[in-house]
Amino acid sequence: VKRKRKTEYYELRGPHRSYVGDVVVTASRGIPNDEVEGVEPFDLGGLRRFSSSMVSGWISEEPSMTREECLQLARRESTGKIRGIVRRFMPGDSCRGIESQTALSEEAIDLVLLPVWVFAIRYREDRPPIRLLVNGQTGKAWGKVPVSWKKVGIIAGVVLGLIAVPVILSLLAGLF
Repeated sequence: VKRKRKTEYYELRGPHRSYVGDVVVTASRGIPNDEVEGVEPFDLGGLRRFSSSMVSGWISEEPSMTREECLQLARRESTGKIRGIVRRFMPGDSCRGIESQTALSEEAIDLVLLPVWVFAIRYREDRPPIRLLVNGQTGKAWGKVPVSWKKVGIIAGVVLGLIAVPVILSLLAGLF
């Protein structure tokens, strides 16, 4: 069966309206937004606005970013989500050269306390600690774990050796 690729080029223009809700961004200078995205999603149904009295007596981090910094971060994330929505909206199997201009309206921002547990683990004194984040609602974990390429190479060599030995033995048995 021969497959033939058919390509049609045509221009699409016009407005596309979308709703983007519940964009979660960090309010911490110590925890980058990509790390928080690693433990999403959160159930936002039962959340309340943040106040310092909520964490009184508990070890927790107060917000270290301003409201405007968080709003800019949320706008960037919303714009990226809208680009994805527009790309998926396009007809056909693939598309390229998509340009879009995004105008956000009816924005609202609330500071909420999310259940994120942060663990710092130092595995060697001469190395920086590894930071692990855990979503307190779902248990989803995120972290950048260092990789020892030397150990990976040794394990790959052992596995290849275990695979190669029976193959070589069967070839030798066929010769005799």
